[in-house]
Amino acid sequence: MSLNEHFFESLLSQMPGDFVVLDLDFRYVYANPQAVRDPEIRKWIIGKTDLEYCAYRSVPTEIANRRHKMLLDVLATQKEVEIEEQLIDKDGKLRFYVRRINPYFDEKGTFTHFLGYGIEITEQKQMRKALEKNQKLLFDTERLTKVGGYEYDFINNKITWSPGLFLIWKRPQELGAPSYEEFLNYIHPDDLETIKNNTQKIIKDKKPYDIAYKIICHDGD
Repeated sequence: MSLNEHFFESLLSQMPGDFVVLDLDFRYVYANPQAVRDPEIRKWIIGKTDLEYCAYRSVPTEIANRRHKMLLDVLATQKEVEIEEQLIDKDGKLRFYVRRINPYFDEKGTFTHFLGYGIEITEQKQMRKALEKNQKLLFDTERLTKVGGYEYDFINNKITWSPGLFLIWKRPQELGAPSYEEFLNYIHPDDLETIKNNTQKIIKDKKPYDIAYKIICHDGD
């Protein structure tokens, strides 16, 4: 093995995700240790198709066929194909993965191999689910208590509203939060100058402030 070959094989073996190379007959040419952890199976897999590997590892037929369809789609379009996959591990836990297949073109521009990459996203899925649960809890709390909050990025002149604020101001959520200038249009004329002055004060002093003010809702109420 040349120095370059050793370098690239070492590099691929240390990648954080699964990495495989298949030829145009859908047979494995290379698989890194993350893709196939057992060294004996990793040696056995060379020259085998993914359908054969899935059958050997008792991967559900539906998943095996879906992976094979990825290869067929890349072969037909010569473009990247991505899927999200769910697998049950040996401990019975549900795991989520993203898998991508890319066409590889040689120096002449000829499509010669498939490059496959996969990475587990179970933790990200769990974090997203927890975030969505917390967001729903926040919305329900705001709706029941009739409170809301906002953040004003004065550098980029951008306001972000919590869901509860849309309910209070009777502004359709699909419109998004208003700009600062539009926000001022909601302020009752009696309190407009106070809001402007206090906004400038907090930007200058970088300190919070409390203020009560009247608003004109989106529906004019």
